[in-house]
Amino acid sequence: MGERPPNKTFRFKNPDNIPFPSDPTPYDCFSLFFTDHLWKYIADQTNLYANQKRKVLNNNKNNNKKISNIAKLNAWRDITINDIKLVNAIYLWSGMLSNAQMEDNWSKRLLFQTNYGLVIKRTKFAMINCFLHLNDNEKPDKTDKLFKIRPVIAYLNNKFMKYYEIGNSLSIDEGMIKFNGLVSFKQYIKIKPVKYGVKAFLIADSNNYYCHKILIYSGNIKNEFAKNSIPEECKDFSVTEQLVLYLCNEVFGNNRIVYMDNYYTTVRLAKYFTSKNTGLIGTIRKNRIKIDKNSPLPEKHGQYTFFINQEKDMTLVIYNDKSLVYMLSNVEIPKILEPKKKTSTRRVYGKPNCILDYNMGARGVDFCNRRTTKYRYSHKIFKWWKACYLHLLHLAVSNAYTIYSEFKNKDLKEGEKPKRIDYKEFYCSIVESLIGNIQQKKKNSTQSKILHLFEFIDPVKKTTVRRKCKMCEKKTTWQCDTCSFGDNIVPLCIPYCFRAYHQSSDTSFDFKY
Repeated sequence: MGERPPNKTFRFKNPDNIPFPSDPTPYDCFSLFFTDHLWKYIADQTNLYANQKRKVLNNNKNNNKKISNIAKLNAWRDITINDIKLVNAIYLWSGMLSNAQMEDNWSKRLLFQTNYGLVIKRTKFAMINCFLHLNDNEKPDKTDKLFKIRPVIAYLNNKFMKYYEIGNSLSIDEGMIKFNGLVSFKQYIKIKPVKYGVKAFLIADSNNYYCHKILIYSGNIKNEFAKNSIPEECKDFSVTEQLVLYLCNEVFGNNRIVYMDNYYTTVRLAKYFTSKNTGLIGTIRKNRIKIDKNSPLPEKHGQYTFFINQEKDMTLVIYNDKSLVYMLSNVEIPKILEPKKKTSTRRVYGKPNCILDYNMGARGVDFCNRRTTKYRYSHKIFKWWKACYLHLLHLAVSNAYTIYSEFKNKDLKEGEKPKRIDYKEFYCSIVESLIGNIQQKKKNSTQSKILHLFEFIDPVKKTTVRRKCKMCEKKTTWQCDTCSFGDNIVPLCIPYCFRAYHQSSDTSFDFKY
């Protein structure tokens, strides 16, 4: 394999020449993945699902649904793109807060107070959260277990590969999407920080942790592969080897190096990578290699042994690090690096360079998962596909952070340190952008004007005077002053009696103090 080209410092690409600013904001980078087209698709599917449920409910007279569910369906009104943006902003926002229940964020108690109520009403959020949908249930694909979320996975995978050039060092590993409910492909992995959930395979950049492709495991990996993604000469490969080929479909060539652990690495896979001018460095299981029984093995800590194949294109390194570590590499013949100067009483050993390269290169997916789950949605989720959707949402934020950082550091001179962009500030900026424009519109809305004009200030006592409602005959804090409908002055409380009177009246109205 030839020498690797140096890593580019700026790898953003725009194949469709879409209008994109030279100094983008965090939301500009995020909107590369969650475009208006995707927002509109989610809103349309949510409206379609809610209307389908309401149609079934109305046609079935002998239904046993709860009264609250019936009232919720009958009160449904089609939502817009802005509503979907607000709900997703709440999803992202709630990952930064620690309230035990989602409903507490709208509470008026001092202990739970947040500003959720200024963004969206609790009932509206609950309804959209209940009917949120990503695909049409009336056109199911029974062979695909990920049918409910398949369009979003395909859309984002395409965007991830489209707007960012693949680097020279990549890593393949799996991550866990936290989910404790019931689903047939839920996994338990003891060594993972998240032990129960849905498993996802990722390929990510080893330097900036940008995720290029994600594959969610649904029990049978072969069903996940596209028909043309696996070459004909690799049809007899094992399922795990085909998984690597699927993730690396766009990676082959240009002397890139892929790092992976012993779950994926095989000798056959390394030979195929060599034929594609692509490097592979990874730990390998002992039962996947054949070593002469009489060959010497390292017995003491710090010792090592090299084995080179007959074609001299692969090297097996056995290193004793309290236990034997088997490392397979097709990049170059490993060298032993000199140990660092002794700075303490602890003895320092020289290591093969492929082991040090692996320690640095295999961390891409781990750091990507760490950044994606930093502000994870902390409330209980009852639908597996919604947990996957929220993971994809956070993954889009993580990738947007990588692009934004490169734009901020593209004009650096040689030897100058890159600017460090705080991920928390970037994350908050996206949430504020999702709700900012909508919140300004709400300040000028009719409802805000109603709340302001219905307060009558007594010029003598300088106190707010509220009158008794003529419809419900109650005097509450939500009671208004007088509303003028033509020549009739009727005091009505907000929002129930006023809206009911207005909907039943055909006369025009204005407001008076």
